[in-house]
Amino acid sequence: MKQKNKQLIWDIGKLPFHVGMSDCPHNENVPDTLDFQIGIDINTSMIIQLINEKIISELEKTYNIGSQICTSMGESKLGQWYLNDFLGFILKSLDTKSLKGLKILEIGCGKGYLLKVLSELGADVIGIDPSNAQHPYADQANVEVITNNFDKSLFTHKFDLIIHYAVLEHVFNAKSFMSDQLKLLNSGGSIIFSVPDCTEHLYYGDISMFVHEHISYLDTNILKNFADEIGADVKLCCKAGKGGAIYSVWLPSYQSSSLKRSYINSHNFVRKAKNGLLKMKNFFFNLK
Repeated sequence: MKQKNKQLIWDIGKLPFHVGMSDCPHNENVPDTLDFQIGIDINTSMIIQLINEKIISELEKTYNIGSQICTSMGESKLGQWYLNDFLGFILKSLDTKSLKGLKILEIGCGKGYLLKVLSELGADVIGIDPSNAQHPYADQANVEVITNNFDKSLFTHKFDLIIHYAVLEHVFNAKSFMSDQLKLLNSGGSIIFSVPDCTEHLYYGDISMFVHEHISYLDTNILKNFADEIGADVKLCCKAGKGGAIYSVWLPSYQSSSLKRSYINSHNFVRKAKNGLLKMKNFFFNLK
C-alpha cells in the first residue's frame, strides 16, 4: 500500500498479532503473526507502522469485537483509576465542575462508562465506536452510541467538546481523523484526548512499544508537529497523572503558526533498536 509522505525505515519482519488474553497459544480466526514495517511521516517526524491491506483486514476483525489492547473505563478499580485522572484533566482544562449544556462527542467510547459520567455532570453526550459489543453503561444512562468508525458525515450538528482516550494511535489516517474533528467544533470548542507516551521508547530504541493495533507512536514534540501540520493550536500537552499517557488539548488555529518543529532522528532510533536486539540475542545465546 503506497502511503504519501511516509518513508520506510525498517522492515522488522513478523511480530506477534495480539488480540487479548487466551487459554491457548494461538489466536482464533486471525493469524498469530503479521508483517511489521516501521516508517516515518516526513512532515511531522512521527514514527508509524506502515500498514497493508492484510493488516487492515485483520485489525478490523478485532475492532468489531472490541479492541483488546487499551484499558476500558468502568467500575473496576483499574477502570476507575484511569477514568478519574482523565475526567479530572477534562474538568481542569475546561475550568469547570459542571458540564451542563455542553455538547460532547466521545470517539471510541467502548462500553460508554465515561459517557455515562459526563451525562451525569449535565453534558449532552453522544458516542461512536466500531465494536458490535453492547454499551451497557451508555444504555443505562440512556445515551446514544453509534456503532461505526468515526466519520464526520454521520453528525448533523457541531460540538463544544470532542474527546477520545487511547484512540488516535489506532487510526489508519491520523491527519484526516483529527482534521475532521476540528471541522465539527463549535466556536470556542476543543478536542481533548489521550495517547500512550512513547517518549522513552523512541529515545532508547525500545521496540516493545510496537503492536499491530497501534499505527502512530507519539511524544509531546511529535504531537505539536502534528497539530501544526493540520492547522491546530496546542493549548496543553502534558503527562497524565496516572499511567503512561500524554493528555492534550487542541483548538482550531486561526492564524499561521510560528512553531519551531522538533524532529526525531529516525536513523538513530533504528540503530539503537537494532543494537538492543543484538544484545538480547547475545544474552540468550550465552545462556546455553
